[in-house]
Amino acid sequence: MARLGTWMRRHRMAVAASAVGISGGSAMLFQGRAAGSGTMSGAWKEALTVLRRHQSATPVNRCRINSFQVSHVASNSPAEDRHVQAHLKPSDSYLFSIIDGHSGWQCAHKLQERFPFYMSCTLARENSVTGPNVVDSWFSRLTDSKSFLSPPVADTDATQDRFRKSAANFFTTVQKKPNVDLVTAVQDAVLSMDQDLSREALGGDADALKVASSGAVAASAIVRNGELILANTGDCRIVLGTKDPNGHGYVAEQLTIDHVAENSSEVRRLQDAHPGERGVISYGRLLGSLQPLRAFGDFVYKWPYDAVQRMFNGVPPGYHTPPYLTAEPEVHRHTLCAGDSFMVLATDGLWDDLNNSEVVDIVGRHYNVLKGQAKRPADMEENAATDLIVSALQAHCREPDLSKKREYAAALLQLPAKVRRRYYDDITVVVVFFEENH
Repeated sequence: MARLGTWMRRHRMAVAASAVGISGGSAMLFQGRAAGSGTMSGAWKEALTVLRRHQSATPVNRCRINSFQVSHVASNSPAEDRHVQAHLKPSDSYLFSIIDGHSGWQCAHKLQERFPFYMSCTLARENSVTGPNVVDSWFSRLTDSKSFLSPPVADTDATQDRFRKSAANFFTTVQKKPNVDLVTAVQDAVLSMDQDLSREALGGDADALKVASSGAVAASAIVRNGELILANTGDCRIVLGTKDPNGHGYVAEQLTIDHVAENSSEVRRLQDAHPGERGVISYGRLLGSLQPLRAFGDFVYKWPYDAVQRMFNGVPPGYHTPPYLTAEPEVHRHTLCAGDSFMVLATDGLWDDLNNSEVVDIVGRHYNVLKGQAKRPADMEENAATDLIVSALQAHCREPDLSKKREYAAALLQLPAKVRRRYYDDITVVVVFFEENH
């Protein structure tokens, strides 16, 4: 999930295209086939099969949500991205989470499993719901977010047992704090997930240690009572598309803050916490290594020195005053207003290649089609999330011709599994369409 600089990403993608027969963004034969402008080559048809494999569209028609669309394309094998869409029943709320793993898929996989439970439990305190069997009865998943895993990932009995114990403890803790304000409650839930993973790893087996060795970032939106509750740890991003009051399409509003070295307030936070340690941010990374400055897992940057030495057989360079890393989210509320039309949640693989306005422009065209205000053009993907991924893969082709952009994207998808991660990341996108409230 490491975010590349714009120049480096363009350089690597050009090299990747050259490796499979496209040089400098100019169209050449791809597997012996080329297409003229406006036609679809065999290579692009094969690419679309890959790009559409994990897309879905789900109607909701509740809580001001019209529907949502999801899509994913993998770079890593197994994929390290995860996503969650769930109905939190006691509070009649909807949870959308996007999770981007790094150094392995294990931490992201655990978060996918736990996010609906922790959030449902947190919101249920308002509804006087009691009972221990919350995992099975308090939420329902709206999509099969494990379907794109290859090879399939199965949890052991031991890992499920650890989850049940942590779930029971969290449920008890929540019941003892019935009057916590909602922002604080969501912050506590997110931090509790990370703390539970830490505790399980320190007392667990090899599988638990794999979770501890990997990490993940996540952004979530809970839709309830005409508002969004947004929680972000790391550099996944949520962007809102609002109808321009002057009639000029849609305006992008970023609802989350990227916790990366380009964020000066994040750098100051770490420098203030570790005064005099010049290497706390080095080469744009935490201790010269980790790209996001907040993350789940990655306990090699959190545990005391002796615990890191014992569990990982060594400590990172410059590891003097831990913890250096936190999963603490930034949480805030946004009231849905007239004109708030859709939101996009995506891992950084999308934002590497498209800016907020470009994303909102693309989804805005889909929203117009959804509302019957326009017809879908022939070159527009039916699924808005897939359309964004297509646009991201085509973004660095310098040729304006559509067939050449398609050929370029098809070439990237044809890279061998061990090579493609150097040139593009896992990309996972969730698009939520709202019913406008006039």
